[in-house]
Amino acid sequence: MASASGGILNKKGKKSDRPKPRTIRMMVIPEPASNTRFVLRSANPELVAIRGQGNVRMICGNCGHPLAEKVKVVQLQSVVLYCHNCGAYNETLA
Repeated sequence: MASASGGILNKKGKKSDRPKPRTIRMMVIPEPASNTRFVLRSANPELVAIRGQGNVRMICGNCGHPLAEKVKVVQLQSVVLYCHNCGAYNETLA
C-alpha cells in the first residue's frame, strides 16, 4: 500500500523505507573454465546458495529454481551461481 507522500506503508499503516521485493531471472552461461570465475554452489541442494537481508530473489534462468533470497544486487556482482536443480550456470549482474 502506498502513502499519500509516495512511500510504502506497512501492515500497521506506517511508512516503511524497505524497498519492494523483486525477483530477477538470471542469465544462463556455459560452464566457466576452471579457475576463471567464482562459482557459488549451495552445500545443500535443497537450500538456496545465499540468503541475505535485501529485497531481491534470484532464480535460475533455465528452470526458475531459487538460487539466492533476500539479497542486495551489489552483494553478488560478477558471481556465477550453480543450479543443483537443472545443472545450469547462472551469471549475476556485472
